[in-house]
Amino acid sequence: MQGKKIKFFDPDKKKYPLWSLIFGLAPLVVWFLGVAPAFLDMHNLFSISYKIKVLYKVFCHGIPDRCPHFFGYPAVVCFRCTGIDLGFFFSGSILYPALRRFVNPEAWYVHLAFISITSWLIFLEWLGEFLGLITSLEPVRLVSGLLFSISVSIFLFFVAENVIQSYWD
Repeated sequence: MQGKKIKFFDPDKKKYPLWSLIFGLAPLVVWFLGVAPAFLDMHNLFSISYKIKVLYKVFCHGIPDRCPHFFGYPAVVCFRCTGIDLGFFFSGSILYPALRRFVNPEAWYVHLAFISITSWLIFLEWLGEFLGLITSLEPVRLVSGLLFSISVSIFLFFVAENVIQSYWD
């Protein structure tokens, strides 16, 4: 008598994909690391704050004028990267699990079109600000980062699910 094989994936896609929550929480941890120096500076823990700021330069430019301020201290993460991190969290924990039963994962060209549209929006916003034609405000940066990360993460989650499913099942 053989034991029942435990399936990593539900073929009907009715159960919550726990792996997408794990991948969705990772950018939230990265975002909290970017916000932490503001609170560390507030409590005079400058040596720890400095180490996090140096490490975080890999993820974001951290220009203080473009970063949210907490109690008068700037975070290291800018508004656009905040949108990107929160978009990955939102789509990994809420949006992808809700959409995965209704979206055809083989329609990859739709995903790539959405990614290219949101990439162009960010590029046009950057170019307009670089040329002095527009002044990009913090909410615009936040929303553009959010839209871009949702488009990229939904595509990546569909690809990851197909890859994981082909190896585990």
